[in-house]
Amino acid sequence: MKVIIPQKRKQLTQEDITIELLQEASLVMAEILQQYGDIYLPIFIRVLKEIEKRKHQQSYKEIALQMLADKP
Repeated sequence: MKVIIPQKRKQLTQEDITIELLQEASLVMAEILQQYGDIYLPIFIRVLKEIEKRKHQQSYKEIALQMLADKP
């Protein structure tokens, strides 16, 4: 998925979208949800699911690297 930030005209990659950026986006979406209603709930949920997915992937990678470090 390619996202373009209009004011910067920069094309983002998956690597550009960090957990921290997603967490900021979830706060913005929470404010939008509060102000404009449930119509934006699916977007909020999608952002939260992406955060959880990234955290799990990061954990699995850390486990794999630890296994290699512990290998005799």
